[in-house]
Amino acid sequence: MSPAPPTTPRRVHPQPRVAVLVPCHNESTTVEAVVRAFQQSLPEASVVVYDNASDDETARIAEAAGAVVGHEPVPGKGRVVRRMLREVDADVYLMVDGDDTYDASVAPSLVASLVERSLDVVHGLRVTTDPDAYPFGRRFGNRLIRTVFALAAGAELRDPLTGYRLLSRRFVDAFPCNSNRFELETELNFAYARLGIEVLEVETSYRARPVGSVSKLNTFRDGLRILSAIAREGTRLRATRLFAGRTLEKLRNDFSESSSWPGPIDLAQDSAPPSSEGSAP
Repeated sequence: MSPAPPTTPRRVHPQPRVAVLVPCHNESTTVEAVVRAFQQSLPEASVVVYDNASDDETARIAEAAGAVVGHEPVPGKGRVVRRMLREVDADVYLMVDGDDTYDASVAPSLVASLVERSLDVVHGLRVTTDPDAYPFGRRFGNRLIRTVFALAAGAELRDPLTGYRLLSRRFVDAFPCNSNRFELETELNFAYARLGIEVLEVETSYRARPVGSVSKLNTFRDGLRILSAIAREGTRLRATRLFAGRTLEKLRNDFSESSSWPGPIDLAQDSAPPSSEGSAP
């Protein structure tokens, strides 16, 4: 009998724990639809809704739909997301607005892209032909912010204000989250630039809010806050690159070598020696 061929390590992916994070302020009209859509698309995931000082039935409706419900009593998207990232334990965090404007059906492919490519960030890039979904003021503001961000950060994002983001546990552990309001997305974007993170942007359909659902974003007031945050974060990043380049390089190296992201690993069959190629960091 001829000897058995040598065994080859198998490249496998551990099953990540996925948490769908839905920060909500007065989203009683839409929260049930959002919870049920992500329960259907990601049945193994935990759908977590944090009520952010709502004065409607958002929390009760979310709980009745089967979501895990938490609370942040002080208003502000940055505040509620900070609490969620601190209190929810997962390997992959899928953040989505609770307004039922994003497509939950693409969530499995977004998670697969993050895990199989060992990425730390995947964005759902909003695409729509519905003028009610993306009014002129919002489109103009997003283009302005995209341009200003690219100049300030030296990096480009096609949709820097998307509310549909997937983050690895490794990134979340490294992200301080100091924002209180809608500057959150800007802080996230500069954290990517600071850590040298590749962002995969995947086109996803975007629809208008259902009747009875009202946006909490003020185009001009919050737009000015976001531009101010870009100026502030851009100044910090330029100063770090100019005066502390080695520190920034070490920060990036430490992040890339972090072992907290359960990316692809190699498992040797039987007693074959493990291969170092593609092994978990």
